[in-house]
Amino acid sequence: MNTVTKTRWRTAITEASAETVRIRGYDLSDLAEKVDFGAVFYLLSCGELPSPAAAKALNALMIAACDRGITPSSAITRTIASCGVPLQAAVAAGIISFGDIHGGVGIAMGHALKAQTDKLPANPSPQQAEDAAERFVAAFHDAGERVPGYGQPLHPQGDPRARRLIAYAQKLGVAGPALAVGLAAGGVLARIKGRSLPMNVDGAIACVALDIGMPPDIIRAINFVARAAGLSAHAMEETARERGFRLLATDDEVTYDGVAPRSL
Repeated sequence: MNTVTKTRWRTAITEASAETVRIRGYDLSDLAEKVDFGAVFYLLSCGELPSPAAAKALNALMIAACDRGITPSSAITRTIASCGVPLQAAVAAGIISFGDIHGGVGIAMGHALKAQTDKLPANPSPQQAEDAAERFVAAFHDAGERVPGYGQPLHPQGDPRARRLIAYAQKLGVAGPALAVGLAAGGVLARIKGRSLPMNVDGAIACVALDIGMPPDIIRAINFVARAAGLSAHAMEETARERGFRLLATDDEVTYDGVAPRSL
């Protein structure tokens, strides 16, 4: 009687054995010698290697996201690192802060853009982009939500990272319907708000990632995978240059507004 051993896990991503490791069928050592990390990230996420232009674009997105100085994620990482925890714990704490407000708006923006661009041609006309942008903005406003990917309090005149990414995507020839609609949506928002509200770096990352064929759900990972490098540097700098744990506030900086002292 033949018996079949049922394995506990299955994956189509990586095949690992004592002899070799293959990612999506490619030998890991060959990948290490012949392509860059961005291309392997794309391979892991999408199942195929990107075009050379798409690989360059993804590398640019990740470099743009690698650090932004003292932000919520780096402040958290440095605070945790100052308590004497291992490097990976401090970095993980910072990454956990990525959400719908800080560092992670790309998923919501990506899904909303994809819904409006799936049926558009690769190079939509200005009118097609404008119509899709109107629907994109309306979807968030109708739900009572802020449109993600626009405005940056640290860059009130416009996010320079976003401008460079947009220009680079256009130079590489990978700018497509997502970026066209995303840029048109900035104009729609400006008319509604009565002021300029340019796309920020999260918005640019979402648009370009979609245009090079990445799924919306991976867009947040572009940010936190890249930012892990910056957070690692912040954690190491904190432990090397600062002394003791980082005190968030002294007693005189905290206002207590609870109940008055009482006895049992």
